[in-house]
Amino acid sequence: MRRRIAVISLLAVATSYSAALAATPREEMLKRYRAFQQAVRAGVELMKAKKYDEAIAKLNEADKLWPRQPVVHYNLACALSLTGKQGAALDALEKSIQFGYVDHEHMQKDPDLEPMRETERFKKLAALAKKKAKGLPPLLHVPKGYDEEGRKAYPLFVVLHGAGGTPGGMFNGAKQILGADKFFVLAPYGSARAGPGYTWNSLDFRKVPAEIDRLKKKYRISKVYLFGFSAGAHVGYVLVLKSRRHFDGFIPMAGALRRQWATEENLKNAKGLPVYAIQGEADRVVPLKAAEQTLALLKKHGAVTRIFTHPGGHTAPKDFRKVLLGAIRWIEQQKSSDQ
Repeated sequence: MRRRIAVISLLAVATSYSAALAATPREEMLKRYRAFQQAVRAGVELMKAKKYDEAIAKLNEADKLWPRQPVVHYNLACALSLTGKQGAALDALEKSIQFGYVDHEHMQKDPDLEPMRETERFKKLAALAKKKAKGLPPLLHVPKGYDEEGRKAYPLFVVLHGAGGTPGGMFNGAKQILGADKFFVLAPYGSARAGPGYTWNSLDFRKVPAEIDRLKKKYRISKVYLFGFSAGAHVGYVLVLKSRRHFDGFIPMAGALRRQWATEENLKNAKGLPVYAIQGEADRVVPLKAAEQTLALLKKHGAVTRIFTHPGGHTAPKDFRKVLLGAIRWIEQQKSSDQ
């Protein structure tokens, strides 16, 4: 469905922008970003209403506001395909892959692309997306002193980076804070390119749980904690709801769940899930109110929630080490009380 692609791909735009936008004052950039989001959503709604020419105009408007975004060009490919403009549709699809769209499985099933699915160029583009989807291997830390022949199990801490970033910094920080001999640390790369780094794609909703399953087969893992920053937190909310059995708790920082991202069936999985949010009071990218509304929604569906606020913005609190360790202890307490 086009809407799913649009929503997930919006995670990329916070840090993926052209050189011209990079020189734009911050206030103007935020204004353009919000206008971009509105234009994309309007374009998707027009497509659902089968007003394809209007959708194309709105998506072109979005491209001018915030260039080089895979969400725009993928949906343009769909709209152009449905209006019989096969050449232009394939051009848009190629750009979407160039800019980071890699969900080749969805591309092969999307009914909007059916009119051109049997063309040689489409097949080559699908193969290119599949090649790009392989991405980089995740970073993994095995606890110092882990004995393959022993019995002791260790917790796994999974960290999801922000849009346009890479996992290296968070990976090293997690090892330092948690202790090199106490935790496994898994830090995947997002599947899609975004600016200088990577962001998350719908493929990651399958790849991250699959990697956790692989590690559990190879190592003795007791519990699994998920941490996400910014776009990693946005994705994390969806991930824990879609793959609830994989996680014992979630720590989102500077992130929120948009209601349309999760189905009612997904929200049922919130029951009993410990969620400890870390949020800046001055965050203008993800306002405090958005984080609070997300926790209220999850609590309504049975999650156990708590929020730590700090006076900063879209960043970690100054005493991050203390806050993170406190979040993990709190999650362990909730799990203990359930047993």
